[in-house]
Amino acid sequence: MVPTKGKLALDCPRIDQTNQTVTLESRTWTFSVRCGTDFAAWDTVAIIAYSLRDCMQACASYNRNADRRNGGPERCAAVVFNADLTAAVPNFYGTCFLKNSTAEEYPGGGDGFAAAVVVGYPPLSLVDGDSS
Repeated sequence: MVPTKGKLALDCPRIDQTNQTVTLESRTWTFSVRCGTDFAAWDTVAIIAYSLRDCMQACASYNRNADRRNGGPERCAAVVFNADLTAAVPNFYGTCFLKNSTAEEYPGGGDGFAAAVVVGYPPLSLVDGDSS
């Protein structure tokens, strides 16, 4: 049985404002980490991940699969990771939230939260096909 209670390791604030990379096959995604940050954007999907790294890998995998399926731009702009399994899983059905935008940032969430933004992500208007 997988754990659904307790607090997961999250090395904030030490990793705040650092870049982390995830490589899948020959493609590498760079993520800019922001400790204590959430984004108001819709969650593309919520999953249970046991580390920020796993969460970033889910985002990179989602984008890799979206690229292969549509030939279009990436769909996951960022992730938010909540290290508190006890609170996050029953209330939000996950600890890792793939975000489609970084437009509304909410800092101040404490060291139990971290966002990781895909560096070089195209604006949401380009994802939607609107070039204006």
